[in-house]
Amino acid sequence: MAELVAAAGFTHGGLYKHFRSKADLMAEASASGLSQTAARTEGLDPTEFVERGSSTPTR
Repeated sequence: MAELVAAAGFTHGGLYKHFRSKADLMAEASASGLSQTAARTEGLDPTEFVERGSSTPTR
């Protein structure tokens, strides 16, 4: 996490002060990721969704 925070130009404390807790940060990150996934996969049928998801590198 420290590398990600530094790469974004934040300090550890500077990032966390924007959230009431680490749980709030995780919830916001999860919601953002789900929203992005929904936008990228809108209109796909279930087969296309699975094929796209299984062909996307995880790292």
